Amino acid sequence: MAYDPRAASALCSICPLLGKRVVPPQGPPDADFMLIGEAPGRYEEIQGSPFVGQSGMALNEILAEAGIKRSRCMISNGTLCRPETPTAPPLKRHDMPTFIAYIRSLNAAAKKLAKSSKSEYKPIASPIDCCAPRLWREIHFLDQSARRRGRVNGIVIVPLGNFALTTSTGRRGIMKFRGSVISLDRDLEAGTT
Repeated sequence: MAYDPRAASALCSICPLLGKRVVPPQGPPDADFMLIGEAPGRYEEIQGSPFVGQSGMALNEILAEAGIKRSRCMISNGTLCRPETPTAPPLKRHDMPTFIAYIRSLNAAAKKLAKSSKSEYKPIASPIDCCAPRLWREIHFLDQSARRRGRVNGIVIVPLGNFALTTSTGRRGIMKFRGSVISLDRDLEAGTT
């Protein structure tokens, strides 16, 4: 049976990445850590697994150096589909910040057109907003699982980049939070960021 992100509350039907290959989270339901990236890359999309390309090799080295087994980690992304910005230069075409800027420009043009033609403006959704409910549901599930196993502080979440930080915690500026602990206890109980 194929992984369906909608079963975990993703809003795929309104996502601009609808129709792209979904790269599902990977790891045990009783994971010790949850590692969250930005979005799948080329190799991840081809293989259908997160962090298998160059970033995956780097991640494997870092985990090994820290004495953490990858098999004990749940690995996911803020968005489960690879972004593609048709108007961007090749090196930026699959970059999430570039894709979000592209969506914003499309929305600005659509809003301007709707205003001038006196028609209804329907914004294009952000893939981050579409995947956020799914990601938060996964985090909540893993956190509850860890607490049932006696881990008082729940699951350890490691955002791998600024977009991952934003989608998993609602905070911005990863360098500001580097090396610090962010408690999500109240956020997880409320089901919000």
